[in-house]
Amino acid sequence: MRRSFLIMRTMLTVCCLVVLWAGAVRAADVQEGGSALLLDSIAAQSGKPVLVNFFASWCPPCKEEIPGLVSLRSQYAADDVAIIGVSLDESRSALDRMIQDFGINYPVIRGNRELAGTFGVTGIPRLLVYSAEGKLVSDHLGYMTEEELRQLIDANIVK
Repeated sequence: MRRSFLIMRTMLTVCCLVVLWAGAVRAADVQEGGSALLLDSIAAQSGKPVLVNFFASWCPPCKEEIPGLVSLRSQYAADDVAIIGVSLDESRSALDRMIQDFGINYPVIRGNRELAGTFGVTGIPRLLVYSAEGKLVSDHLGYMTEEELRQLIDANIVK
């Protein structure tokens, strides 16, 4: 009985470490930079629509919107649509916690003031949608439901 308990406890500990490690890997993949990094990231997605979501961990409407983006990322192939998050958090640890808590499954850039200024970000959440040809086709300030996000994606996917 005691041996079974020790085995179960060891397995639980290993599972917890794997979950923590997976979250840390995702958080470590965050790139930090300015508008050049974001513009390069958008350009690298040539041939498919790109959603760019500006958000922050302290923003309640952002916290409402992100689960929809996470859900959509899992519903659409990466070859069909790109989603890029741009965090305006000053705290890297707050961003890392948010990525882990929400299971953000798309690339995130931790932007700086220069990036926010270049893209004219005056409020969040803000969503920019670029067509497969790289043309800005939508610029939305404020919360969007998952269904509204899906409609934007569907309207811009090259069939």
